[in-house]
Amino acid sequence: RCLDAIRENDLILATGHLNKDETQRLVRRAHARGLRRIIMTHPLFQATQQDIDTLLSLWQECGAYTELAYVNIAMDHLSYDAYAAVIEALGPQAVVLSSDLGQPFSPPVGEGLRDYFAQLQRHGVSEDAIAEMAVINPNRLVLD
Repeated sequence: RCLDAIRENDLILATGHLNKDETQRLVRRAHARGLRRIIMTHPLFQATQQDIDTLLSLWQECGAYTELAYVNIAMDHLSYDAYAAVIEALGPQAVVLSSDLGQPFSPPVGEGLRDYFAQLQRHGVSEDAIAEMAVINPNRLVLD
């Protein structure tokens, strides 16, 4: 019923903190039910741990965006190298950058995003790719 409600109300499905198998099943089931705006939340997070081939497959088959959140680098010890590898393999058209900041112990969102984007550039991600992932793709999810 939830997937039908999302489709009927033209909402965006975010997978949340599901495990690897649950995320894959949900994305495929959502796509089969006609959802076309899907974002995989924290796919490199320890509980989810999607590999690059799976992320690419879910993008190609279902149009599911991969979210790469700044907060996971600090809180979950993920690396910029891992993020850059995902961006390179999927292409910036398949990725959404977010901060997921707002916790009392986190830096302010603007400060965090500036640091995030600067670090991504230091790891070979172009400014144009960052703009696509941080501005254009979220805009597509909301407005398309």
